[in-house]
Amino acid sequence: MHHTWLRSFHAVAHEGGFTKGAQYLGVGQPTVTAQVRSLEEAFDVELFLRIGKATKLTEAGETLFGITRTLFGYQQEAIDLLRNGGQIGVQKLRIGAANPNAIMPMVKRLKDRLPNVDFSLTIERREEILRQLIDFEIDVAAIGRPPTDPRFETAFHRRLRVDVVVASDHAWADRECVTMAELNGQPMILREAESTTRQAFETAARRAGIDFRTEMEINNREAIREAVVLGLGISVGAETEFGSHRQLRWLSVSDAEMYIELNLTCLAQRRSRPGIRDFFAIASDFQLD
Repeated sequence: MHHTWLRSFHAVAHEGGFTKGAQYLGVGQPTVTAQVRSLEEAFDVELFLRIGKATKLTEAGETLFGITRTLFGYQQEAIDLLRNGGQIGVQKLRIGAANPNAIMPMVKRLKDRLPNVDFSLTIERREEILRQLIDFEIDVAAIGRPPTDPRFETAFHRRLRVDVVVASDHAWADRECVTMAELNGQPMILREAESTTRQAFETAARRAGIDFRTEMEINNREAIREAVVLGLGISVGAETEFGSHRQLRWLSVSDAEMYIELNLTCLAQRRSRPGIRDFFAIASDFQLD
């Protein structure tokens, strides 16, 4: 009975409400509500704050959710193993990434080296990628800034140089490089403040003592690319962030070093899993090529 109660609690916490939790489990909402209430009453603890139609985890609920994430994550791993007929050699590796272009060479190497593994790739922002790791929705991830949460194990993969990107009809389009001084006062199209690319540029700008003008702030690299192509401003980024585009030109910054990191991470407790272990080993070899 406790397992059933915990399953209902986990579904509500994971989905953010009783209605969605019931839909997730494929049962009626009254059933889920009753099971969560039974759990709270049996242990005399409040797990959810119910404010109107809103549902919020209490401190005890947050702590329990951290445990059930692991509990039901391992349960799903067990089910996946059984679905494969108990064959560990037939695997699926779910990869998350914030920058699809930066991780694609790694995915190609993985597919070449692990032909019996099925791969899926999820592209999301860093915070969502980390949440999916915690919830066992993905297995490994490639992100910029490494997490400080001790639940994760992280390995540095490589550095990516940050350059200036302009439209192909921009006055600088035929040049190979610019200086930081030339960026003074330029209309910049930048990612959100949390972006590691933006942080690398802002650090270099402070060191050079220049003032840049943020023309637009856009939280999507594809939208930034199109804004630059249309001449709304110039931007900065690693070339892998935008991919090859005939209407873009990349210029190095001759008097500043700007880099972002690509780090690989997973839940520390899952680091020794066959597919995850292989991922880190092949990534390490890939660095040496």
